[in-house]
Amino acid sequence: MNAQLHVDTGARALDALLPAEAAAFDRHLDTCPSCATEYGEFTETVALLGSAVAVEPPPSLHVSLMRLIAITPQAPPPAAEPDPASSEPPGRAERVDRPRWYRRPPTLLAAVIIAVALIAGGVVVASQGTSGPPTAEVCVQRAADARVIAPDVGAGGSVRYAPSCHAAVVTTPKMPKLAAGNDYQLWVMAGDDAVSAGLVSASATPSSVVVPVAAADTAVGVSVEPSGGSRTPTTDPIWVVPLTG
Repeated sequence: MNAQLHVDTGARALDALLPAEAAAFDRHLDTCPSCATEYGEFTETVALLGSAVAVEPPPSLHVSLMRLIAITPQAPPPAAEPDPASSEPPGRAERVDRPRWYRRPPTLLAAVIIAVALIAGGVVVASQGTSGPPTAEVCVQRAADARVIAPDVGAGGSVRYAPSCHAAVVTTPKMPKLAAGNDYQLWVMAGDDAVSAGLVSASATPSSVVVPVAAADTAVGVSVEPSGGSRTPTTDPIWVVPLTG
């Protein structure tokens, strides 16, 4: 029996297996009650996640997703199959089996969190396993071109921005509690255009989030918006940090 089938329950629930793998796993379910139970639980969870937030995607979703892709480390390509006709001595061209993305629990969890956060319009913080390139936050902290920028509108907080990482660590200042029906919303701005980076909680202490930043972006800001946020800013920003100049 292929022991790997026991860890494919989550991948099958997400429909992330190749057709042959899916067929093998489905056959395995007939003889493995524990996997059948786990697969059923995963399927219920996926259904709940899919129906938890039923909203029309905002126009900024595509832009935000493309920016996220630009700063999210990708899995390395699989090792090449050995060539039977190769003259390489035995063992030199052996295939190295690496776990697929969905077989690494931390990465699977990060993928689910990213998907839910994008649907809900929340701020996404890039996450990864320990074997890949550095996260966006680590990249910004280590980058030689990183600089800390103070706001030119409002007081307190800062943005640590590294163009080479296509990302910034935004530390918002203390945010007083708003009246009912309002939320703070974070924006990444390119001139007069603004893309939502999610809601910012009112807090007595500064808080930090990582946001993707494109070369054309000019500032990061916070405005007061109706509860749940807006597609575009409806009020003047109360806090702005310029990324250029």
